[in-house]
Amino acid sequence: MDEKYLFPLFGIALGWALNAISSDAKMRMDKKKTAAKLLSKLIQIESQVRIYESTTESMKALCKSNSAYERFRLGLIERHFLKPNSIEEDLKSAIDEYSQIDPLSATQLESIYQSLIKLKVTSIESSMDSEEIYSSMLKVMEANTASLKVSLLHHIKKAAFKHGFVTYLKVKFTDYKAINTKESKAITSEIIDAVKGMEEVKKSLAKTS
Repeated sequence: MDEKYLFPLFGIALGWALNAISSDAKMRMDKKKTAAKLLSKLIQIESQVRIYESTTESMKALCKSNSAYERFRLGLIERHFLKPNSIEEDLKSAIDEYSQIDPLSATQLESIYQSLIKLKVTSIESSMDSEEIYSSMLKVMEANTASLKVSLLHHIKKAAFKHGFVTYLKVKFTDYKAINTKESKAITSEIIDAVKGMEEVKKSLAKTS
C-alpha cells in the first residue's frame, strides 16, 4: 500500500484507540467515584446502627419500665439516628447513582433504605399497656436492626470491591471498623453516662422535695 495512504490510516486508528482508552478510563473513574460515594455513606450509617443497637441494649438494664425505655429509645433516634438530616437524602442519591453500575445491588440497597426509615419512624408506645405485646414487638424490632447491620456490612464490602481491590482489602482486613467501633463505644458510653447523670439529679431532687 502506498505510504501516503498508510500514514493517514494509521493516524485515524491511533486516534480511535486513544479515544477509546480515554473513554474507558473516564468510565472507570466515574464508577469509582460512584462506589466511593455510596461506600462512605454506608460506613457512616452502619456505625450509627451499631451505636443505636449497643446503646439501647445497655439501657435495658437501667430503665425501670417499658415506658421509660421506649421514651429513651425514641429520644435516641430523634437526636442521634440518621444524623445529620441530610444523610437520608445523600444515601438515596448515592443508591440511585449506584444503580447505573450495579442495578441488582441497588435494588437491595433500596430495601435497606426503606428499613432504615421504618426503624427511624416506628414507635411501639401504643403496645406498652401489654408487657407481652411490647416485648414481642421490641424483639422483632431488635431482630430487624441486627439484620440491617449484617446487610449494611455485606454491601460495604461489595461497594468497596467496586471501588477497587485495594479498597476491598482495606475494608476486609484493616482496622477501619475497629476504629469506628471505638468511636461507637465512646458515644454509647457518653449517652449512657448522661442518662445516669440525669437519674442521679432526679433522685437528689426527689430527696430534697
